Amino acid sequence: MMGINVSNNIVENAAIQYQDYSGEWNTCELLGRSSMFEVLNTMKSVQSRFNGKRVRCVEHDTGRLVDIL
Repeated sequence: MMGINVSNNIVENAAIQYQDYSGEWNTCELLGRSSMFEVLNTMKSVQSRFNGKRVRCVEHDTGRLVDIL
């Protein structure tokens, strides 16, 4: 099964992206099978690396939004 498995909070093929000054979303991390806890920690880490820029997690295969900071 692709995407989010709500029963156990697992995300498959997550792409962590940050938004640059032009509004473009840039992928900086690709995660395999990850828990929502791991996704959120990675998103926070990316946000700190890119000076508080907006960060989101999308399904790499479909582009569906999983979470955003």
